[in-house]
Amino acid sequence: MPPLWEISACPTTSMYGAYTYANREDIISPLFATDGQKKNWPARPKLVPGIEPHKKKAKPILPIGHIAVGSIVLQPQAVSVLGDFLCQFGELLDVEYEGGLVYFYNCTNLLQVVDFANSKKSSTGKSIIRPAFLSDAIPASPAIFKDPLTASTSLYITDAARQWMEPVMAAHKLAGLWFYEAGTI
Repeated sequence: MPPLWEISACPTTSMYGAYTYANREDIISPLFATDGQKKNWPARPKLVPGIEPHKKKAKPILPIGHIAVGSIVLQPQAVSVLGDFLCQFGELLDVEYEGGLVYFYNCTNLLQVVDFANSKKSSTGKSIIRPAFLSDAIPASPAIFKDPLTASTSLYITDAARQWMEPVMAAHKLAGLWFYEAGTI
């Protein structure tokens, strides 16, 4: 099977913060759903820096962060470097943040690569805990995509795309994106 990776924003650490919803209703709304469907927001949503309890000030956020599982949020400098590539497989949507804009990446490229029959499932047998993959369905070319079975939790990237992105990100000092082998976490 060709290598397949998942993309995630780096987990929040003691040094860096995260985005959070400006409006509590957005937490349960489909506004930031990561289901692979195009979005048509009636108004531009707003994010704010997450502030830990008992703290007065937010920690700095890396150029690439997240708001929901299976998503990434990019600051303008990250969009200027990665935007054209990412938009081949989805859309960058404007989000208000601290008087400026950040961009929610909504991947709309859906490919069926998860092998449901051979995936590890929950006790009910309905949800996938650890996916197995259909090796023949994984593209060899650079691609970012979601599988309909795991779209709400996983954003996949082919090895060819990862090999392009990692040195580009390093050259532009873009931190915040984490690649890990699909199906291992």
